[in-house]
Amino acid sequence: MNFRRRTVWLVASLALTAAMIFWFRRGTDLSLERNHSTVGRVFIPAAQKSAAGLKITGAPALIDEISRVSSTRDRLVAAFKSTQSPTIDFGFGPGDESVEVAPATESRIGLPAIADTLLKAQDNPLLIVHIREPARLAQVAARRSWIGPLAGDVFASAQSISIAVDEDTEAGRLHVTFALEFPDSDAAEAALKRLTSAQGDYAQLGFIARPGYERVVRRTRLVVIRIDVQSNEAAEYLPPR
Repeated sequence: MNFRRRTVWLVASLALTAAMIFWFRRGTDLSLERNHSTVGRVFIPAAQKSAAGLKITGAPALIDEISRVSSTRDRLVAAFKSTQSPTIDFGFGPGDESVEVAPATESRIGLPAIADTLLKAQDNPLLIVHIREPARLAQVAARRSWIGPLAGDVFASAQSISIAVDEDTEAGRLHVTFALEFPDSDAAEAALKRLTSAQGDYAQLGFIARPGYERVVRRTRLVVIRIDVQSNEAAEYLPPR
């Protein structure tokens, strides 16, 4: 993909909105009855209306163990196509025999507080994922041209990562938000500096932070990245079903 085309459909910013701050302050802990390292929820009606909905549903499989990527994707896509529920929950991770998938009304997987908080800040969510072991995500992200090696490198240093995929249907654009949680304020601030160290570098895909964002990062130990991608571009560049 050439740089000119990339600049047309890639918009990246480190913007923590007032709504996000509000929700992170009031977030409550939700118990996880299943000890999966990766858990998530797919919002079926919104995903069905999206040009990239089917591939977004199967995309979390990319961060499962390599030997299970295909089977996990098949299970997620099959549930997407067959369920009568408006939402499905899923969970998987090292040591699991296979992905667990169930309608949210019957699920005991649950979402942790940070993912639930991120979800509440979305207008039209298609997918929410929480990853407690981000190393595999870092490997996958570094190979994606719309995320880039810089963000992939920072992902590996996070304690956990929550991802929300929301769609602006009028603009045909996906908002992909990554909430990176770090063990302490120093680690979070170092990650922010690393992400903003290559501003304007389209090979590294550096990010721009709004003034005062450093204080938010130190207070919350969170770095929140939002990447906007055209829905049809995401459908094209995500792996085929």
